[in-house]
Amino acid sequence: MNRDYRYFGAITVMTCMGTLVGFLTAALLSDGTSTLREWLASLSGWAAAVVGGVTIFAIYQQIKRTSEDTHRTASDAREIFIQKMRSVLRDMNMAWKEAEDLQNYSSAEVAWSENFTKLKKHIERIRIRAKKEDFLRELSSMHLLDEAKCQRLISDLESHLSPKFEYYYYENTEEIEKQIPEKDTYVQHCIMSFSRIYNSARIVDARLADPFLNRNVADMPDWEEVELNVLEITYAGFNSLDKNKKNPY
Repeated sequence: MNRDYRYFGAITVMTCMGTLVGFLTAALLSDGTSTLREWLASLSGWAAAVVGGVTIFAIYQQIKRTSEDTHRTASDAREIFIQKMRSVLRDMNMAWKEAEDLQNYSSAEVAWSENFTKLKKHIERIRIRAKKEDFLRELSSMHLLDEAKCQRLISDLESHLSPKFEYYYYENTEEIEKQIPEKDTYVQHCIMSFSRIYNSARIVDARLADPFLNRNVADMPDWEEVELNVLEITYAGFNSLDKNKKNPY
């Protein structure tokens, strides 16, 4: 940037010096005012061309600097988002580990209940820290594609770990019935949700997958099939709710 200013200054000084030298030479050597007027008229064309060229160059440099500043701001915003989100995902990794440990032990053991309580606390902490409002400044400064990816990650965190997934809704003959799932079913549901969030995170940036190096991640199509066939969660009843009934969510 300083080099550009020096360049502009040199052009301006050269133009002024040329005008001054030409004026003095014409004044000293010419035999009348007509010669001076002819010289000034000729010089004015060249001066206008030089000034126009300098102006165009200055505008181009300003546009270039503005574009570079915008790109730098967007890159910085994305980097800040990644660092903040990595902290949230480290909490999710701890919850994920708790869920995997729970699958390896019998629910009858005393330690199982303690670890289940820890899992619930980790999830609650993630909910608090993953609110979209805490990332609005970074999202508003990103490039559109990066913003879309980050928005999806936040949306997955909010939806897959929201309080409504602590319950499952089933349709009976008259209304939607809210049922609290068995604890082992809840644990499996958490692992499914973590896998979905993991996939969204690595799409944003590969570094966001680093906290989960020791976790077992299944392909999403397999998880979708497990969810449908094993957990047998259905939202058909919710979608067919009468408009006069209260939304269970």
